[in-house]
Amino acid sequence: MAPDGSTPQTTLCFHCTKAALHPVWGRVFGHTETFCSEACRDVAAQIDAAGLTDYYAHRNAPPEDRSERLRATAFDDDRLVNSFVKDGPAGRSAAFLLEGVSCSACMWLIEQRLHKLDGLVDLRMDQTARQAYVTWDPDQLKVSDILTAVDEIGFTAHPFDATRREALQEEEKRRSVERLLFAGLLMMPVMGFQIATYWLGTEPDGSLPLFQKVGRWFVLAVTIAVLVYSGRDFFAGALRDLRQRRAGMDVPIVLGLGIAWAASVWSTITASGHVYFDSIVMFVFFVLSARIWELSARRRAGAAVDRVLKIMPQEVTRLTADGEERVLVQHLSPGDRIRLSPGEIVPVDARLDGCESHFDEALMTGESEPVARQAGELVISGACNIDQPIQLIIEKSRDDSTLAAMQAMIRRGMSERPAFAMAAERIAPWFVAMVLLVAATTATAWLFIDPSRAVENTVAVLIVTCPCALALATPVALAVAAGRMSDSGILPIHMGQIEALTRIDTIAFDKTGTLTMGHPTLTALHGTDHLGLAAAMERGSEHPISQAICAAATLRGADLPSIGPVRNRLGQGLELQHEDATWRLGSLTFVSEEVPASFREAVNAGLAKGATVVGLSRDGVLEMVLELQDGLRPGASESLRAISNTGRQIAILSGDRPETVARLAADVSIPAEVALGGLKPEDKLVWVKDRQAEAHCIMMVGDGVNDAPVLSAANVSVSLSEATDLARQTADFIILTGEMTALNRLMTLSERATSIIRQNLFWALTYNLTAIPLAALGYIPPWLAAIGMSASSFIVVGNALRLGR
Repeated sequence: MAPDGSTPQTTLCFHCTKAALHPVWGRVFGHTETFCSEACRDVAAQIDAAGLTDYYAHRNAPPEDRSERLRATAFDDDRLVNSFVKDGPAGRSAAFLLEGVSCSACMWLIEQRLHKLDGLVDLRMDQTARQAYVTWDPDQLKVSDILTAVDEIGFTAHPFDATRREALQEEEKRRSVERLLFAGLLMMPVMGFQIATYWLGTEPDGSLPLFQKVGRWFVLAVTIAVLVYSGRDFFAGALRDLRQRRAGMDVPIVLGLGIAWAASVWSTITASGHVYFDSIVMFVFFVLSARIWELSARRRAGAAVDRVLKIMPQEVTRLTADGEERVLVQHLSPGDRIRLSPGEIVPVDARLDGCESHFDEALMTGESEPVARQAGELVISGACNIDQPIQLIIEKSRDDSTLAAMQAMIRRGMSERPAFAMAAERIAPWFVAMVLLVAATTATAWLFIDPSRAVENTVAVLIVTCPCALALATPVALAVAAGRMSDSGILPIHMGQIEALTRIDTIAFDKTGTLTMGHPTLTALHGTDHLGLAAAMERGSEHPISQAICAAATLRGADLPSIGPVRNRLGQGLELQHEDATWRLGSLTFVSEEVPASFREAVNAGLAKGATVVGLSRDGVLEMVLELQDGLRPGASESLRAISNTGRQIAILSGDRPETVARLAADVSIPAEVALGGLKPEDKLVWVKDRQAEAHCIMMVGDGVNDAPVLSAANVSVSLSEATDLARQTADFIILTGEMTALNRLMTLSERATSIIRQNLFWALTYNLTAIPLAALGYIPPWLAAIGMSASSFIVVGNALRLGR
């Protein structure tokens, strides 16, 4: 019974028709209905609000009518798709959950089908998460076209929702366990009859003729039940592959099972020859066991990543002139005011309105301690309110929020694979074709050598060489590695780069905001006080020095004059035309040709202390010098020491004065010859290119706008969570914690992950190349082939799970 006392019309989810394991209720179309999750309830509410009353009628239409009707109604209505479709410069994009996928071959098939659609801009497939990330031109392609294309080849696509994926995984696990238990229970009488037939007979050869005849017919019925119920996914997958005119991984499985079953039926009818019912049910049981093991591994591996995707609340309380109302997060707009209670998550980036509170930002920044935010300060999405009820003014829409950007990065990262892993995936279809050829050759050869063993050896070849282990070798290991990175405070943006991480021999660091905390403070001001003008020039910049100058101006109560446009000289400073004069703010070499004697002593003293010195000049004449101090980032010394112990070279590439960089290098024991200061962005780029020309593999760690070019050019790039947007977008990995030791954990994890992937691929290939000739020569019976194939998958998945420890 629903909370309002009414009785829902169904115990299944009204929207998706799946079992509502943890039901929620909602009122749609004038009556209360049951839903499996809040996501389904919200989509149904949108369909109701949009007046698309025919959607559910069309959903239940016959298959031949369904795609056409859906294309004309619900999935082409912008009011419905706004909850999961995002508009961008390249077109529209969305993430889709894929149901019915069992292996990398299924993903490959979906990928090939979608690539044939006109208007497709970009497509990324994530086998571990069973997702497709699609970008398309809305003038040529519609959401319904994508869903229909997937449906036509035997799969089902759903708009992405982390809760929805969890429900699908629960349903998949429940269904797999039921089929496994069914196969296991029926395997026991099958094995019992086979054992009795082989060894408990009264005839001289040990047989029991009457028992054998009765038992075979009984086992035949049992085996049919196992194939129809427990093995149905194999046959459905093979049929789907054959319709697409390709040999997927289910084809040799079904061919082996079919030949073994047909031969067993003939032997049962003629009461002669061998039967393979025991091998059939053993194979189904062990393959299902391996797939459940793999499913559990994927779920555990994705749990750490999913916590970022599932934290976003679905609804929020919006304040209006008439009071307040509960609205969907996607309906919030910049300028709206919302109210949050303690324990609620900030849904989108917003500013505190006339109050203060502490926020837990650990998920987004890695900061373990709650952070105090004052009235007017920006609070990032994903932060948890702690102290008291608060009001916030929405700053960004849901699609532009920090959490949405992180979700997009995770999705993009999880869809990438190392080069050698992609090569293995390309080999898989050819491997299946080779298995079929070897099986045909085996059957032909044994028909001439010993026809009574032809079926047995052919079935053994088809079963023992199932390339499941080859398909699982990479995705499970990558998923576990990504989960461990997330747990370690590292956001994997390009998982395909973990192989390149193992080849790094040189690591270059930016200084300010990377090796240092990036939160400098103004410690001294020399000359004429133009702090207000300096702050006005720096206003709006994300650079740590800019923020320090603005913070100092606010603290001292300096007046910020009204100024015109400021020109940014990348890597040098700012230039402004103001009051008939040219003002420059930045490095001393940029603002003035020489340092006047009146400033020389103060500048030298500041540099001797390791401070960052910034100058302000008017028409080339230095008028003010600012001295800023920044502390070393926690764990920086330990991290650099550990990197040096591995034999890798370390360098500092900084735009700060050489004297300041040299002082920091001395503090962290970096040789002076690789501590380079006074570099422009193009100088950093030249340094990296020169080293790459000498066959060095370079990692760049930076955080500023001026680091973006060199981050893009490096073999591997790492940025920090507090870095500028441009730096984060060009990075391969982002350190969420404030500790530089996370970099060492990243290196260690990448080495372990790459090693395990290579071990898995080596094992899968070695096993198959060894088992094929043995099975073809008759040394491996079908029952042992079933055990060997399943054991191979268990070994690969178990080896990948070692990364989780």
